[in-house]
Amino acid sequence: MMPFLRAQDRTISEPIKLLDWEYHWRDFPPGTELDSYEIDTHDNAWTAFHADLPRPPHRNGNKIGWLRVKLPTHLNVKDPTILIPGFDIAIKVYLKNKLLFEFGDDTFAGFRHALIRLPADYQGNHLYIRLYSDHVNLGLFYDVVVGNYSNLLQDIFSSNLAVSSVALLFYFMSLILLIISCLNLKLREIHHLSLFAFLLANVLMLVPTNVLGQFVFKNYYLNFHVFHFSTLLVPLPAFLFFEKIFSKKHYMFMRTVFWLVLAFAAASIILSISGYVRILSTVHIGQSVTAFATLTIFVRSLLAMKDKEPFSNVVGFGLMGLFISSMLEIARHFELAPRGIHIPMHFWSLVFYFSMIIVLTMSINSTFKQNEHAYRQLKKVFYPHQINLIKKSFELEKTMPTHPGEACVISFDIIGSSQIQHVRIKEFYRNFFARCNSVMADGYDGENLRSTAYRIKEMGDGFLCSIGYPFQALSPNTANEAVNLAKRFYKILLEESQFLQLDTPICCGIGIALDSLSGFYPDSGAKEYDLFGRALILSTRYEGMRKLILKDQGRSIMIIQEKVHISLDRELRKEFTEYELGEGGVVVRDDPAAKRLFYVHLNSRKSESAGNLVPLHGHAV
Repeated sequence: MMPFLRAQDRTISEPIKLLDWEYHWRDFPPGTELDSYEIDTHDNAWTAFHADLPRPPHRNGNKIGWLRVKLPTHLNVKDPTILIPGFDIAIKVYLKNKLLFEFGDDTFAGFRHALIRLPADYQGNHLYIRLYSDHVNLGLFYDVVVGNYSNLLQDIFSSNLAVSSVALLFYFMSLILLIISCLNLKLREIHHLSLFAFLLANVLMLVPTNVLGQFVFKNYYLNFHVFHFSTLLVPLPAFLFFEKIFSKKHYMFMRTVFWLVLAFAAASIILSISGYVRILSTVHIGQSVTAFATLTIFVRSLLAMKDKEPFSNVVGFGLMGLFISSMLEIARHFELAPRGIHIPMHFWSLVFYFSMIIVLTMSINSTFKQNEHAYRQLKKVFYPHQINLIKKSFELEKTMPTHPGEACVISFDIIGSSQIQHVRIKEFYRNFFARCNSVMADGYDGENLRSTAYRIKEMGDGFLCSIGYPFQALSPNTANEAVNLAKRFYKILLEESQFLQLDTPICCGIGIALDSLSGFYPDSGAKEYDLFGRALILSTRYEGMRKLILKDQGRSIMIIQEKVHISLDRELRKEFTEYELGEGGVVVRDDPAAKRLFYVHLNSRKSESAGNLVPLHGHAV
């Protein structure tokens, strides 16, 4: 435990390890004074023994045993003190038949140390220790030493500093992970790691052999309860963590062992606290259950490596060390392994835990990359502001307007598209639509929901787009925006059709209407945002009027609703020609109240003549 000097009958200030122990089985008769015994001091009543620990041999079922050791002489020690790091399970310490220290009785009261100040005349006298235990062990923990009180306190601190520091580190990591998990409740792996760190910290801090940990609670019984129950429960969050991380294949035996460990831990806690079962009676079974659970986790890790689970190799080293150190700790507890064989369990616990942290980090990083890839794909379907709102946990239905509104809708159609016979026609359509979509996205502002236009639908030879809803227009006058945007679309059509080098130019028909428009998501099936309203219907109806207005279908034309024309600036209105409806019974389908429409040829005006207009006779389009 500590690097104490082996010295007797010398003047020295360092702590001295007490040697040459003797034992006596069975109790001595009570003395006449309170808490005193008629101790037989004759040498023939005592048997010398040598062992790694001061635990007398040949117990044969005895619950009471005595130990004695001769204190050194001629020591220059200020404030002489004896340190007994621990004992099983109740103790009384006497010097010259005077009681110096007492803890426990015939009822287990926890594990603790004994730091006993000695009288000035202690040199050369025998120290007598009475021990009671109905536990499997009866004796002392580690080496008993004598030295200066303050030096011994310092030695307690320094010799247990490593394991206590690791425990404090686990407490700190548990707190940090708990805070992180509260910020994101969906990451259950962080919950599991936080709980695992907390339970492991309890085990390392409150293990009876950690003398420094005995100062955590003044109630040593509570210390041991927390330690014991933490030991029982510590495999459970590790179970949950690995089942969450290694999700490619699940094994039924893992769940079975998990519920068995949980059931035993719950029964042990309830029965121990209620007093139906002594807590010490569950210690060895509990340690065996914990060891079996650790073995199960180790096997699960091997199976994960066999199944080629991501990150399974990372935890193998730490888990193997933790398993081996756990087995050795249990073997040393039952004195089945030499005391010299020792792998610090707190070291392997830390290595294993950091391997879990690395696995979690790698898993989160992998998930992050997958999510980023998914978001990149979603950007092909949704607008950036929708992606951002979804990242902030908004429902998809809340990312686009669904209230009633008003907008200008452009219906754009390429005339005679089925008659265009060219090997690169698909490339032409792809480039044309891409540029039009780029123009619609000009000025996009996801925060204020503003954009040049919103693409409603794209057909094989045309598209529909809206100005003013669901995105606000870039200027207050949506009619001006719509007409100017339609001209830009026509210009793109001319530019993109140049590389086809056709003898006959590609022409288009454009219809623009201003009316009501609303957004919606379907109640069932894929939640795809769509628009409906009169503006959509009327734009296609006005675009369809070109079939009756144009005699020469080889020209491009823009036809607008009267409401759109009235809303235009004066200069733009001058570009359009008025056409009276109603003569001969001609009406615009779905807009019977319309008295006139307005149109403009988009081709060169030199070919225009009255002969281009076809008289209308009672048709409704």
